[in-house]
Amino acid sequence: MKGASTEELIKAIDKCPSGALSYKMKRRDQKTKEGTSAQIKAMKNGPFLVKGNCVLTDEDGTVLAESSPFALCRCGKSKNKPYCDGSHKV
Repeated sequence: MKGASTEELIKAIDKCPSGALSYKMKRRDQKTKEGTSAQIKAMKNGPFLVKGNCVLTDEDGTVLAESSPFALCRCGKSKNKPYCDGSHKV
């Protein structure tokens, strides 16, 4: 942590698999991990449907989506990961 930039710290915290690490931004115009609320529904033989206030990021912390709803692949067949493209139906 010593000598790391704010961006580097945020990326490291976002990668924490247990969720034990968190942060809070001082500026109100930036989204924070705290205070987000989303509903995730596992569809039978289908994707995860995500609705609500959430931010989807990749493993590097790059924002993929800031608005919902969206469907996330859970079968591994999608050619548009992390999004579902309906490949599970084939």
